[in-house]
Amino acid sequence: MSKDVIAYPYAKAAFEYAKETAGVPIWKPFVEKFSMFFQAPEVIEYIGKPSVVGHSVFKLWDAFLDVFPEFKNQLAFENFFKILAEAGRLGIIGNIHGAFEELCLEESALVEALVTSARALTSDQKNQIKASLKTKFTQDVELICEEDPSLIAGLRISVGDWVFDNSLKGRFERLKSAINND
Repeated sequence: MSKDVIAYPYAKAAFEYAKETAGVPIWKPFVEKFSMFFQAPEVIEYIGKPSVVGHSVFKLWDAFLDVFPEFKNQLAFENFFKILAEAGRLGIIGNIHGAFEELCLEESALVEALVTSARALTSDQKNQIKASLKTKFTQDVELICEEDPSLIAGLRISVGDWVFDNSLKGRFERLKSAINND
């Protein structure tokens, strides 16, 4: 897993707390909605104003609860918000959300693989890719499939920092790079 050195400790702390309190199924939707809310353009603009300091920032918690009332009276969530607000880290909540999701996947022993292909993959192709990745990573695999016609043919698979690219586009790029470096 590629770790954002600032966001990861916050995600890890929230995840560990959620595990200790058997609350991962509750924390997952909270972190997702919290991220959605704080990445809204109007919220980002509000946070970025120099005049928004101290108690002004804490008004955002009330606004969040207006939009997502299911998180009212949850002291742990409010404390998480306060920690981020006081540290000036509300702007990285998207990265915290991503790291939290990765920690959830790691915990479930599931590897998430992004498979990009020029055309839609058949079920058999997906099953073959899944089986190969399960052997390579010795974990169950969840495929996220995307189509990108610019690949021309072949596919690109990304699992964390590991990338396998046998697309025709990738081959052309490597050939071009080899020719230009000689």
